[in-house]
Amino acid sequence: MITLLILSLGIFSSSTAIAQSSPSDIEIFQSCFSAPQTNQCTNADFNNDGLINIQDFSLIRSATRGDFNRNGLIDLRDAPDNQDLNFLEMCIEQNTQTDCNLADLNNDGSIDYLDIDVFCDFIIYDLNNDEIVDLSINTSPAFQHLDDKNLNEGEITTFYIWARDAEDDIVTYTLENAPENAIYTPVVMGDFNDDGIVSDQDVLLITTLGTELYDQRFDLNNDNLVDQQDIEILQDLVGTSRQALLFDWTPGTKDSGLYEILITVTDARGLTSQNKIVLTIYDIDALTNYYSYDDVLLIINSQSEASQIIGQYFSEARVIPASRIVTISTAENETISRQTFEQDIRLPIEQFISDNNLNSEINYIVTTKGVPLRVSTNLTAADHASVDSELSLISGPYADQIGTANATKNPYHQFDFPFSREMFGIFLVTRLTGYTVNDVLTLIDRSAQPEQFGTFVLDVDPSKDNTTGFSIANQSLRDATPILEEAGHFVFLDETNTFITDKTNVLGYASWGSNDANDTDNAKTHFVWLPGSIAETFVSTSARTFTPPATYGQSLIADLIAEGATGAKGYVYEPFLAAMAKPDILFDRYSSGYSLADSYFSASSNLGWQGVVVGDPKMAINYNIQSPAIDANTGADNGNGQADQNTGASDPNPTLNPDTQQTSLNITTKGSGSLGPWAFMSLLLLLSVKLSRNRKESTIKIF
Repeated sequence: MITLLILSLGIFSSSTAIAQSSPSDIEIFQSCFSAPQTNQCTNADFNNDGLINIQDFSLIRSATRGDFNRNGLIDLRDAPDNQDLNFLEMCIEQNTQTDCNLADLNNDGSIDYLDIDVFCDFIIYDLNNDEIVDLSINTSPAFQHLDDKNLNEGEITTFYIWARDAEDDIVTYTLENAPENAIYTPVVMGDFNDDGIVSDQDVLLITTLGTELYDQRFDLNNDNLVDQQDIEILQDLVGTSRQALLFDWTPGTKDSGLYEILITVTDARGLTSQNKIVLTIYDIDALTNYYSYDDVLLIINSQSEASQIIGQYFSEARVIPASRIVTISTAENETISRQTFEQDIRLPIEQFISDNNLNSEINYIVTTKGVPLRVSTNLTAADHASVDSELSLISGPYADQIGTANATKNPYHQFDFPFSREMFGIFLVTRLTGYTVNDVLTLIDRSAQPEQFGTFVLDVDPSKDNTTGFSIANQSLRDATPILEEAGHFVFLDETNTFITDKTNVLGYASWGSNDANDTDNAKTHFVWLPGSIAETFVSTSARTFTPPATYGQSLIADLIAEGATGAKGYVYEPFLAAMAKPDILFDRYSSGYSLADSYFSASSNLGWQGVVVGDPKMAINYNIQSPAIDANTGADNGNGQADQNTGASDPNPTLNPDTQQTSLNITTKGSGSLGPWAFMSLLLLLSVKLSRNRKESTIKIF
């Protein structure tokens, strides 16, 4: 639930004598450059030349000579506490102060009442008529030490939210999308003895108590430590009463998810700063029965014989009960209209989930051959989408983004943690399909007995290295190599001008497919695939059809399934390069024990888009994911610390055509020739490898 919290906090520090909430005189003058006709600008032509220009600016800046106490203000009031005037009069009477030379405002070598006349003449710079010439330029409050947090359900988190205002204005904090049951306590930053101001007594407390036993109140920089850095921050606050919020929350068992809290701080003069903090709350229940099929919903089309055969076979093989099977009725067409998708597919599935109270029970949806594949209305680019990718958004917080022109950013992208709908608000959707029913039944059988180790073929196209966007994809292939080798797999990384074919014992594959400058035979690999094998190709429409005989132009993942691959990702329309599964993330997750679905979606940035993931969602080559380490106190490594810079979610525009921008590079093969000692040991033992990588992608069109 989204909550909005507004708190007015702040107190002037003891060193500030005059509170200024309106724009300063210098700020008013600066505004006169753009709007000289305003009332306050009528007196801004200080030299009476008919213009408001840099000469006038020099004059008002020269008034700083009268700011004797260096507080940015020239006090012209007739008041006993007027520090500037008192200083000037004292220098006239005694002239014993070290700085009295500053009081010679007319530069005649003496300090007398003529200097008071000059001082009083500064009144012409008082544009807001408050008898104070304010030469300070207000600055926005600045947030301090506010970082993202990772924690588990049931785990307490406490930290400071505070912003420094250079002018010590009163500030207002506004929090949006904050957890409903979180507590926000106003505190004076660093005031440990609650006397309203930071003093040496507080420094004594942190130095004597804070270093002996961790106490959150002493952790001023929110790093879960009390050390010299906190002491230095406190020493800098001595004499001030800057207020802050103390955030305190214990997420409950149903509070997992991503909370993007937008914090706005506004000072008394209206300047604002914003900061966003993301609280990642891990769903600890996601570890329970991770590999079981209890959370799988199966979709069967009653008008498709293929769908019925495959659905029945899969449900019996994986023991999926009728209460987890949705039967829809729609024409057996691969391409459908938006209206057909809404009425025949989305509506009955959402209704089934609602009627059976499955919204919190289902994490994965499996469609079958015969369920329509892609949505297109009049072939308009804005309406192109994969049926499966749209279904990932139903019945949840992203449902209103179904059918929109742009892709939706995948909240699970790059996370190194088991998926749950409770935590991420989406479904992971895979499809059981191929050219023939027999291809699919074979896939189901082979998925049940996956091999744990095998060869991963990573086929770089060196002609793409000279183009920045494409070279990123090549680098992802290269980056996958050490990950897989450390996990004990044989890696064949090819960087030559050869399209690789005829490999055996293949457990993983990634290449440019028919976009490789050297592909032959429609990029058919002719591999011998192991059970449990998965693939990704950088090809725009590799999942445009699963109906034989295929019409080529671009390669198809249906050919890989027909050869024996048990999982693949393809695209029904142009997705752009950033939307494709990143091999380094995909193979990292898969080799670490994540399921097929989790691996593909962790590696993919977009939903409500063009992607189709083929395979059994629960297929995994090992079961190491049973007990991943979660240490929220030190910051669980979710692989999401660096934002994916180009998801294609808002601007998926074509920029480059790899088929017309290819050059040749002579790069020798860099494959592995034999298994090293670590790889050999890994063949005997299942290694639990915690790996997470961050990658940057560009939005590049693949033809």
